[in-house]
Amino acid sequence: DMDEMISTIMHEMVHVKQYLRKELVQLDEVYLWKNVAFGKYSVDYRKRPWEIEAYIIEDRLVKSFKEDYI
Repeated sequence: DMDEMISTIMHEMVHVKQYLRKELVQLDEVYLWKNVAFGKYSVDYRKRPWEIEAYIIEDRLVKSFKEDYI
């Protein structure tokens, strides 16, 4: 539905920001998050710091988007 689509787009845009600012760098089997290495599967998805940040910022972006455009 529309709400899910908006949330997904906002979440992924946070990842775009992370990659552009080099906060998150993906190597073969390792992610670098603010220069700290994480094995690709060593941390549960919802406990990865870049995902935690994306979910927090996603909520704010969705709220702001809905207030401004819906």
